[in-house]
Amino acid sequence: MSRRPPGMEWCRSEGCKTEATFKTIDTHDPLDRRTPAGIRASVGGQPGRGSPNGYRLVSLYCKQHTCIHFFREEGCANKKPQHDAVCAIHARCPVLHCIQARAQYLDSKFEAVPGAVPRYMRYELCIHHGCQSEGCTSPSQERRNCCEKHQCMISGCNTIVEGKYPYCALHVKCDLKGCNMARHLLPRTKEYLRYCENHATCEADHCREIKLDYSGFCANHTCHERGCGKSSHLKPYCSEHMCAEPSCESPRPLPAKQKHKTKEKYCPLHTCREKECHEFVDDLCLFCKDHFKDVYHARGQLAVQRGSRSSLPRHPPKQPYHRGSKPENDPDTASETISDSDSDTSDSEHRKSLPPPPAAPTVATDPSPTPGSRKSSSRRQQARFGHPPVVSHTQHHPKERDQWQQTRRPPGAGAADVTVGGPGAASSRRHQQAGTPEKEKRYWPDGGGYFYLG
Repeated sequence: MSRRPPGMEWCRSEGCKTEATFKTIDTHDPLDRRTPAGIRASVGGQPGRGSPNGYRLVSLYCKQHTCIHFFREEGCANKKPQHDAVCAIHARCPVLHCIQARAQYLDSKFEAVPGAVPRYMRYELCIHHGCQSEGCTSPSQERRNCCEKHQCMISGCNTIVEGKYPYCALHVKCDLKGCNMARHLLPRTKEYLRYCENHATCEADHCREIKLDYSGFCANHTCHERGCGKSSHLKPYCSEHMCAEPSCESPRPLPAKQKHKTKEKYCPLHTCREKECHEFVDDLCLFCKDHFKDVYHARGQLAVQRGSRSSLPRHPPKQPYHRGSKPENDPDTASETISDSDSDTSDSEHRKSLPPPPAAPTVATDPSPTPGSRKSSSRRQQARFGHPPVVSHTQHHPKERDQWQQTRRPPGAGAADVTVGGPGAASSRRHQQAGTPEKEKRYWPDGGGYFYLG
């Protein structure tokens, strides 16, 4: 019997001289309240509980005799046979009231050498409750023989799905009759279409976009007219529904009674506005050449009959003419001629026929004027501005009175001779109450205000 080194534990299976296996347990468990003294030191003098690296939990058996559930949360300490993966307790199906054993399969790490004992692994469930797909350990769904991952997406199909397609071998093919290719998978949404890649994508050259259900082309290559599935060649509409003008992409007018058929060749912008006329017009025109003259002639006659202001004038406007020339458009003066020799005579006669201009208002003055008097002030104003002050009766808004209450005297006039007031009748009422004659109101020619004389 060989001696074991101090601190090392051996397998307790009879006749086995292999070192016992172990597992490392994380110490950062808030529910584990055991003290470090309650955990014995691990093999090799490693630190016990409380170390940042955790502590080792040693099994009673070696790796060949330790149940696989020892390394899980259960921490099974039972012995297992060398050719199996679990002990006798964990070999039973965990489904309630199931007495079947968990299904076995050959371990992939087993090396088939002469004299070697084969090793088997266990599924999680028995053959009746586990997924029957090869290599799958997930439980099967209720009333099905596979898990959700290997279930065919077609409703009512119980065939197991093999491979990366979510359809079985019967439903993974293209839905087009006679095509045995697999359905097209959308990489973004992970969704399978009804057809394969050749029959699910757009029929346009070098286009791999998904085609529409009612058309053989994608949304970029299909006509936008409702119900039309023809190719538009990257334009909004196909050749039958788009305006025949090369630079226009507007649709043709489609009658309500006819389905996808129209007699129009152009859009409403490039079609004559006359009824039952389908001729081409420019962007800024309303009628074609045949109807342009007829329509405008009829509208002009109608406007003249109604007396519309928008109609053309009956007589052309008078044209300006120079002296000595003959007016062309004036029927009243067409026979008259004005010469340069008669211009002076006609001008003088015209001046004599005009009424005389109104006389300027006079102001009574003293025959012996003195400097600063009314007469000298009036003469100075006339010499300064060329004419006497103009009398005005303009009435202003009452709010402007405060702005006009200012004192401004004419040059050479005293304070007693000139009185400046605001617009209104305030000055007239003062003279009427005092019994004095009303002063004459005059304005400055430069627009700077007004004053009273007298």
